[in-house]
Amino acid sequence: MISDEGLALLYIDLVFTWGFSVKSPFVSAAQLSILLPPPSTLIGAFSYGLAKTLRWPECELSMDSGMVSGARRAVHLIRSAHLGLKEECATYPMIWTDISRVHALPFLQPPYRKPEERSMWFGIHGFGKVLMPNGRVRLAFVVDSTIAEKELGENWQKLLTMAAGSIISIGSKEGLVAVDHVNIESARPEVKRAKTSYYFPRESVTYCDPKIEELEQAEFWSFDANSFHWFSAKGGRTRPRESYSPSIKQFILPILKGSRRPSQVDVKISSQGVAITTDLEDPWKTVVGNRSWYY
Repeated sequence: MISDEGLALLYIDLVFTWGFSVKSPFVSAAQLSILLPPPSTLIGAFSYGLAKTLRWPECELSMDSGMVSGARRAVHLIRSAHLGLKEECATYPMIWTDISRVHALPFLQPPYRKPEERSMWFGIHGFGKVLMPNGRVRLAFVVDSTIAEKELGENWQKLLTMAAGSIISIGSKEGLVAVDHVNIESARPEVKRAKTSYYFPRESVTYCDPKIEELEQAEFWSFDANSFHWFSAKGGRTRPRESYSPSIKQFILPILKGSRRPSQVDVKISSQGVAITTDLEDPWKTVVGNRSWYY
């Protein structure tokens, strides 16, 4: 259990250059993009900054777990990750699909891999992305400050701030971003009501205003240390069993259906949820998540 003094919120304001592209797990031909980057993608982007600051490797190899993403290290520091759209966004997210010529040979059955079947070696597929040029967002990471100090030392806040400022992209490497501002503050839990500008899991609330049916929703996958995407496909001898398939949760996005304008959301916290805040009256300083992420 984390004490009230064991939490911190790391805020990162950034701007997308053109938008981003984040694919759903296990897609191949139909590569549609998700409307907003999920928590695991945010952790991955932040881990790049940590790797640059702390000289972490991109991946680690062991006989037990196989090849493991270096981003998995950050999961021990970060209890949850959240994203919210700023009101001053120049544009709001729009899903787009580019037509691309794809090398299909690795996916073909052996009879179609012969030279005389070379006309089958290439295909045309949709490449999904979300257009949001000059889109302004804020990321919020709930940090376990006790573990952060233990692993990074007494200057852990400075190191995390430097790492946050080193984020260069979100999603695919072409999803370039520019970091405007970084701030870190001590946080505390709240279990009754809250208002937030960040997305949150559906099961963590019993009521929200605007109503759930008025807001966009998305299915995001788990981001704990045993989640499937931190591991290579082959894995190792002791790879966690739960890491072979994604655990999907329904998330409420703080953007209105139709217009996709950002909106702050007033919520009642469920028995499964908790709000983490540095200022309960400021929706940009409050996130809502599952209790299991923090306790």
